[in-house]
Amino acid sequence: MSGASQAVAALQAAAETAYREVYRAGSHLARAKGDVSTASDVVEVMSRLIDFVIAAEALHDAAEAACKDLRAALSGQMFETGAASIHGTYHTAYLSKRPAFVSIDNEAAIPAEFVVQKPTIDKRAIAAAIKDGKPVAGASLLTPNEPVLVLRARKEAA
Repeated sequence: MSGASQAVAALQAAAETAYREVYRAGSHLARAKGDVSTASDVVEVMSRLIDFVIAAEALHDAAEAACKDLRAALSGQMFETGAASIHGTYHTAYLSKRPAFVSIDNEAAIPAEFVVQKPTIDKRAIAAAIKDGKPVAGASLLTPNEPVLVLRARKEAA
């Protein structure tokens, strides 16, 4: 197998894997949407909507993973084959080097002139003081008025 045919096979396999995972998640979303549409009472619709939300989140996660995996496969094969740039229908892909960055190997060895101390505010202490009735200038304790939806997996009865 030549290098080009190996690259083709690797890219096609990456595309197939990504598609399979996104398709599976999309199928679950479509099924959940159908369940919402066929439910008739408000409690049943809300119950089905929970499954719909979870399926939508799973599709989102699968699509993000597919993008990450496909980008890695494409960049890896471009590097391996020496392709400087590839022109798609509407976009061009090319490899670029990341800029240099500082890696700290031993914080204790860094000279003091390069160490910055940022002030930190102890929000827990402020909350405790306000709850105890002590005023704290520049701070107040807020209680959000908006409910937040929490979804948890149910533990099935044994």
